[in-house]
Amino acid sequence: MRLQFGFRNGEVVFSEGQSGGVALFWQDGLDIRFLSKSKSHVDVEIQAVDGLGVRWRMIGLYGNPLASERHLTWDLLRDLYDVSTIPWVVIRDFNEIVQDNEKDGGVPQNLNQMMRFQSALDDTELLDLGFQGAPYTWKGGNVRCQLDRAVASPSWLDLFPASFVTHLPPIHGDHVPLLLSVHNAFLPSKKFMKFRFRFESSWTAHEACKGVIESSWAVSIQGQPMFQVMKKIANTLMELNDWQRATFGNRKREIEGIQERLEQFLCLPLTANYLEEHSQLSNQLKNLLDEERNYWKQRSRVAWLNEGDKNTNYFHRKTSNHRAKNRLRGLFDVNGVWQASDKGWNMWLLDTSRPCLLLLLSIR
Repeated sequence: MRLQFGFRNGEVVFSEGQSGGVALFWQDGLDIRFLSKSKSHVDVEIQAVDGLGVRWRMIGLYGNPLASERHLTWDLLRDLYDVSTIPWVVIRDFNEIVQDNEKDGGVPQNLNQMMRFQSALDDTELLDLGFQGAPYTWKGGNVRCQLDRAVASPSWLDLFPASFVTHLPPIHGDHVPLLLSVHNAFLPSKKFMKFRFRFESSWTAHEACKGVIESSWAVSIQGQPMFQVMKKIANTLMELNDWQRATFGNRKREIEGIQERLEQFLCLPLTANYLEEHSQLSNQLKNLLDEERNYWKQRSRVAWLNEGDKNTNYFHRKTSNHRAKNRLRGLFDVNGVWQASDKGWNMWLLDTSRPCLLLLLSIR
């Protein structure tokens, strides 16, 4: 089976009869350390070989198919929780649901069974990752359930906050495949490292800001409450960023255009229409300049000036000064050699061959 799917490595627990069995296959490029396995699970430690040194656990789990013995699965989950403190994710067939809406057809699920499952997740501090795709992962007769899922520790979500689970189309059998896409949004390529979201106080003065936040937060998210909150925050940040680019991205050109039009009025006769347009443009320019001033106030991190002071250049210089002071020019490695290039930084920051690496940072 491993070769059929095109994988070079694997760890397998064979089924007993027609139920159970867990298999884990992987390609080269990952450093996999086998931890434990049973007829219900495979537990491995994963470390990427790209030099980042990130370690985490992944457990493939098969929940006991008998409701009377499913407590053994929850006990196993608690035992695995006690093994290590590194970030971990558990995926696959739990053979149980958490909420009534995860089942369609048949008799209602036993409430105590669902509560025992939720209690096991709470005890092990595992959060549901939610899903994309069809809501059910298993079908038997006229009954459909979401028996398959991925749950992870908060520390794993901190490492891979952009990860998500997809319910793929059915291929064979009564379960659909699950695809866990692991994405680390906090270790991006250099071209994305320049972006940092900042909420500007000046946005609150815009009448559309509140509506953007409310509509972004109201989006429906599947999963545990904490997962829903995390995804709602991420969605709100993205929507706010798109909105502010469209709304304030051309603010400088808009200010220049209004100033140019107001300058033209100096050469025009004072008609009623011109006076009304002049008044409207003057008010619009005042609002735009106030927004610009508030933007640089927040960026500058200095005391507010008097309300009559329109010295935006002052704020701009203060912000630039903070950036210059906060810029890391280089560092000394453990041999006392000054490393000022990106290559030198990476070599020493990612060096895990030493038990302790003491860096003396220097600003030049």
